[in-house]
Amino acid sequence: MLLYYAEESKLYVPVERLDLVQRYSSAKVINRRWIVFGGIGWQKTKAKAKRAMRDMADELLRLYAERKLVEGHAFPQDAPWQRDSKKALNTR
Repeated sequence: MLLYYAEESKLYVPVERLDLVQRYSSAKVINRRWIVFGGIGWQKTKAKAKRAMRDMADELLRLYAERKLVEGHAFPQDAPWQRDSKKALNTR
């Protein structure tokens, strides 16, 4: 899909990502300044998104590091009656 923006800017959206495209509409009339691709506003928006992604990646790394340090619980092997029950369920 090809989207057209202000000042002849174009954005190609892969068909697999069409779920991300939505129409902008508002009940209020807003004197909205449109961001032009490659302009200062676009660079600021892009930098803000990169920072947010980096922060999220840092948070995930911390979370997984903490999970690695926590000792898990190992359950004992199934008793014979449990194995027999599973076999009976699988044969139905």
